[in-house]
Amino acid sequence: MRFFEYGTVAVAAGAGGLTKEAASRAPELVVAYEQGLVWDGRDVGKVFVNAQRIWPQGGLEDELPNVEIRVKVESEDEAWMHWGTLTKSTGAQEWRTPAPLLGSGITVSCPAADVHEHDACAARIKLQNAQEMLLVVQGAATEDVVAVLFCIFLKKSDGHERWFSGPGGNDHKIHTGDPKVADAAAGGDTATRILEGEAGESWSMPSRFGLIIDLCGGPAASSLNDMAWVFVVLRYHNMRQLRWYSKHNYQSKDMGHLLDTLSKRVTQVAAHTGQHPRTKYLARVAMSYLSRGGGQAEAIRIEILHIMRRNGIKEGHRPGIDDKFIEQWHQKLHQHTTRDDIHICKAYLAFLHSGNMGDFWHTLWVKGKLTREDLASWPNKITHEPFHLPQLINDMKHYLWILQTVHGGADLGFATESAKWALDGETQGMLYDIMANYDEWWVPGKIADVRFRICDGPLKHCPNAERDILLLDAALVAAFKHTTERTNFSELPRDPLIDIADMVLRQSALCWIDSSSPESLGRELWIAANEWSQLVKNSGDRSSPRWALKALALADKISLLLAKDASELDTLFRDKTVQLAKVSGIPDSYVLNFTEEVVRAQPSFVLSSILRYLTPVLRDTAGVGPWNVVSMGDNAGRTSSACALKMVSDLANIQGEDFSKAPVIVIADGVDGNCDIPLGVEAIVSGGSVDILSHVAIRARNQGVVLVCCDGDTLHKLRDPLLEASSSGNGALFSVSVNSASSEVQISGATAGIAAGNGPGADSSSHAKASGAEKVSIAKPLALDKALQEEPLLELGSMVAGLVGGKSFSLQEIRSKLPDWLQVPKSYALPFGTAELNAKLLGVKQVVLPNGEKVTEEALQQVRDELEADPTNMSAPVNVALAKVAAQLVPEDLVASLPGGMAAAVETLYRGVLAVWASKYTYRATLSRRAQKIADADLYMAVLLQPVVSDVAYAFVLHTKDPLSGDADTVFGEVVVGMGETLVGSYPGRALAFSASKSGGGVKILSYPSKLIGYFATPGTLMARSDSNGEDLEKFAGAGLYDSVGVGCIKSCAVDYAQNRLFTDDAFVDELVSKLLRCGVDVEKAMGGQVPQDIEGCVDSAGNVTVVQTRPQAIPHQFRRCCDLARLVRWRQRGYNAAKISTPDVIQRVSSKAGLRASVHISAKGGRGGGLCLICLVQKSKRERQEHRKGRRQQVGTKRRLAMADTGKTEYTVARALVQMKMIGKRVEKQVQEFEPVCIQTGAKLEQSMQNKSLEQFQKETKADWQSLMDLLELKRKLKCAVVLSNATTSVEVAGTTYTVAEVIERKAQIELEREMVRNLREKYARKLRQVESKNTEMEAKMMKLLEATYAKRESQLNKEDYERITGPFLENNESKLIDPISIDAKLQEFEKRIEEFEAECDVTLSISNARAIIYV
Repeated sequence: MRFFEYGTVAVAAGAGGLTKEAASRAPELVVAYEQGLVWDGRDVGKVFVNAQRIWPQGGLEDELPNVEIRVKVESEDEAWMHWGTLTKSTGAQEWRTPAPLLGSGITVSCPAADVHEHDACAARIKLQNAQEMLLVVQGAATEDVVAVLFCIFLKKSDGHERWFSGPGGNDHKIHTGDPKVADAAAGGDTATRILEGEAGESWSMPSRFGLIIDLCGGPAASSLNDMAWVFVVLRYHNMRQLRWYSKHNYQSKDMGHLLDTLSKRVTQVAAHTGQHPRTKYLARVAMSYLSRGGGQAEAIRIEILHIMRRNGIKEGHRPGIDDKFIEQWHQKLHQHTTRDDIHICKAYLAFLHSGNMGDFWHTLWVKGKLTREDLASWPNKITHEPFHLPQLINDMKHYLWILQTVHGGADLGFATESAKWALDGETQGMLYDIMANYDEWWVPGKIADVRFRICDGPLKHCPNAERDILLLDAALVAAFKHTTERTNFSELPRDPLIDIADMVLRQSALCWIDSSSPESLGRELWIAANEWSQLVKNSGDRSSPRWALKALALADKISLLLAKDASELDTLFRDKTVQLAKVSGIPDSYVLNFTEEVVRAQPSFVLSSILRYLTPVLRDTAGVGPWNVVSMGDNAGRTSSACALKMVSDLANIQGEDFSKAPVIVIADGVDGNCDIPLGVEAIVSGGSVDILSHVAIRARNQGVVLVCCDGDTLHKLRDPLLEASSSGNGALFSVSVNSASSEVQISGATAGIAAGNGPGADSSSHAKASGAEKVSIAKPLALDKALQEEPLLELGSMVAGLVGGKSFSLQEIRSKLPDWLQVPKSYALPFGTAELNAKLLGVKQVVLPNGEKVTEEALQQVRDELEADPTNMSAPVNVALAKVAAQLVPEDLVASLPGGMAAAVETLYRGVLAVWASKYTYRATLSRRAQKIADADLYMAVLLQPVVSDVAYAFVLHTKDPLSGDADTVFGEVVVGMGETLVGSYPGRALAFSASKSGGGVKILSYPSKLIGYFATPGTLMARSDSNGEDLEKFAGAGLYDSVGVGCIKSCAVDYAQNRLFTDDAFVDELVSKLLRCGVDVEKAMGGQVPQDIEGCVDSAGNVTVVQTRPQAIPHQFRRCCDLARLVRWRQRGYNAAKISTPDVIQRVSSKAGLRASVHISAKGGRGGGLCLICLVQKSKRERQEHRKGRRQQVGTKRRLAMADTGKTEYTVARALVQMKMIGKRVEKQVQEFEPVCIQTGAKLEQSMQNKSLEQFQKETKADWQSLMDLLELKRKLKCAVVLSNATTSVEVAGTTYTVAEVIERKAQIELEREMVRNLREKYARKLRQVESKNTEMEAKMMKLLEATYAKRESQLNKEDYERITGPFLENNESKLIDPISIDAKLQEFEKRIEEFEAECDVTLSISNARAIIYV
């Protein structure tokens, strides 16, 4: 959803969701954390650090932000801050004193303190106890200042000092610019550093850990993408898919220090420095892959020697027991100690206890997945088996603990021992109880209790324990998942499943440290957990259908959140896992399953399993099935023919395709609410949910397409067998059947022998969806009169049909007819023709898209960008109109608060209007018009301007005739929290749906809401709604094709249904539904009572109902009258015999002749064919390859541009040059109109039109204007020459043949001549062929007469020899033959194929070539 905020600079629109155009930027958090100060084991204070980027108010779009750093120390001792800067000019690697920048680039504000320059590298600030120090790095300074670094040290009264490092044991480091700048200066961006390192032969485990330590101190904390790289490396390392051992040796103390620093750095990212909630989440999960480090690292090397000496084992030249195993392991421990040593020690202990070597290998495999071959492959090989020396058992138990203090990590036993110093006695007892009774059924509940205790206690209040607590929490997460999964959920009844789901959902939310940020999925999970808990605790009757519907809604919401989590992780990891696997030789299986295995390791995966068993139980209780029927189609819930399958991830992926020659059933993971349904789609089976009153649902019913939805599990079970059947190679076809009574859906297969359109259940109507659309009639609007040309604005009461669309005119119709309790917003409309008038007055030519050619999404985006390019360039009439709207609808206090006042408000409103006008050329709208054969020039766009209800609580859509059953007595409605975009756009989740009888037959709640987000507007926000003359036409529901744009501020936020009466208060819901039923009845009555209405509106927090728009409801085909007069008239116009058109036999005969059916609504569609599906897939694949090549060429182009920078020439692509030439032409035309080369002088005064200019000023400006014209013409000439030269020399390949671009353009110009030649020759060939057939028919008749005359009176039968003897000479002398020396039919087919291939590729090829070809002018 797009919106423009008042008084801000326009920026590019984002993709999907809420897109704020031109918003002033809010402060951006750089880092925020607190750290405990411990001196000799005693807490002596805390340090608090907070840094934000602050953009200047009203600044330019590219203006750099200031960075405000706040530091506060709470300590009784004297506190100092020792600080410096990293600068690009010094390589961003060494400290530099900030003294030269003080007062200019950096300012310091600290109570009663001065900045003292300490040396060439740093300065010092004395901090006051509990007083905040503010340090501001100005935006201009951040171009050189990459980061601010500092340390805190305390001084005691006796002069002793103690220095305290920052996160991870290093300096406090605040990035003031892009953190990648510092990273690049230190050796390249994160991806490059990782990939080059892992590809290097000298790369080792210490190298990997050192790099990650460096990244976690900067880029990984600041950038989610960089943290994802760190996560992928750590997980692949943990899976042993990256090199563990190399020829480079290291000592155990070095490895201990690396592991210690690494675990501290990741802990700091997880607990404090991660700037994005997902960054903290990834760091927390990554803790499960880490060793703690530190500990007795040096003892690993020393203690093994002591063990050998104490027990008389040979060591080097020292005599003793010659145990080769101990000697080899000893060498490894000295040079390459890793986590594997823990597993070797455990295996060795198992062998010492039993004396059985099989126990050694079994333990080694179970604990560490290591084999004999693995041990023999290391640089320090272990190839010998150990001696049985049971006297070593106690020594080895102690040595195992030494190894665990360094290499141990998220092991429950070790983590408990490491963290118990920070835990109270009760928590310790609970942990030991869990380990002692691990197999008991109650263990998951106790683990959940412990996790809440440690996350709410020491993790928050004991900073020095954070690492040990996070390692313990990682171990508890693994234990919780393991102990919960051993439960057989399929055997549990409903209530235990509900309670377990509550516990597991809370454990999933607990994995997110930062659950307060609006960006945090953890916040949404906590909201869902509270919603579920409230439903469970205040449940009432769990066996009631309403309770089950609420539980189903929350289960749906939770499933959407889990899917969102998996999707975000997959997006983050997909490319990184592939790239790292490529340089490291990791098998594909590890790449394909990477994200899935990450998700499986979390409690959320257990939750999805529970919901899989719970959802069918809830459905049974609620009395609903797994299928949600959105549209029954126009054949009573059945496809009219057997069709092929089309599997897609989203319906948006096949926008613009045409399946009319080979109709398909689409199986989609999801359906966007604003998508169009391509021609030839007979049915859509979608995962997720689709709101029944969303735009796509209305289109499905209007087009007669079956649309059904189901949950992801049902779709998954359905997809696999269908995919297997459709790919079996036997040409399987399928049909869909929907039982309207039970809402059951069946997809059945047909054999390959059944022709398309003649399968089971097929009739003559199967041609209906195949022929493409009949041209839709669209009314031409009225012309603007003189008054409207001066002020193109209409308000309610003055709107005229033909000047505005249905939205505006219907509001005017009902305004005076509605009862007082229903409100209509004060509305204005810019009538049809305003956009064209504005363009004409500004000298902008109207957009003309090429007819008959396939337009690309990129080309249309360029058109929209040009239309919206200059929001300050506004014609006077439009300015007058919008100023009046702003004065009436924008609050005065809001206008007064804007930097530009009313002018800023008008300009922002104009941006919104421009965006609505430009939405005429969106990809979806353009494709839809072409499919319905609506010319672009016939489509006019009015704009309805309305205030948004600022305290909106709910939005609704009502259909006053049931869209599924066709019952005119039933009102069907859907309600969502916040604005209606989430409903009509069918955002993920369901709306509250109901049906109610107008005659008092009762109300039925069909579903409760589960939308993840709601949209809310601030006071003064307006909505610019599209209101075209191409919506709600017969056989074409154009609702939602064109954009509605917000002007003001619209915010999205997660919906908490636990705090919303729409979910919690049944009496309120019943009252609201009754109110909406009354609204539907009153609006339908106001519109005459004969035409069912499609009503949109909202309810504010006080319960007032506002009707935003109403229009005639799009009625599905099966509920319309069959064979109405208008359709029969169209048949007559097409040449059918309509003299007796009213008689049934004529209707049947005409319909049969047309390949249609007369029993149900007759469509003007028909025809069958094949192969287009495959062609579309090939084209799609080619586009992907072209985009890949485009990316590579852009890299080359960058180098070329740098090389040409000093030549003084400007680089253009040919596409840009062509656009530039058009723009120059417009500018020349405009300047010529405005240019006055001469004027009249009377005495000393120039004529009045010169506006009091002096003679010298006029002469100077005239010369300048003339020179400007000459410069423009010269630039256009140079551009033209360069383009012509480029076209003559640039080679392209079209349909397998190499041409120059100039040859392609020439060939394209003469293609119609070639087609005419083919048509003429084919007609001649066909005429001669018919003549030959006619003559041979006559010849055969004569030959039969000859045979009858010869043998008529003979008694004997005509044998083969006699037949050939008579007919042979006769045929030789009389049979006609077609002499075709060049095989003209094959030649023409080949020629036509070449033409089609050329036409299919030439436009795309020219576009790509123009985008790539570079010229210099």
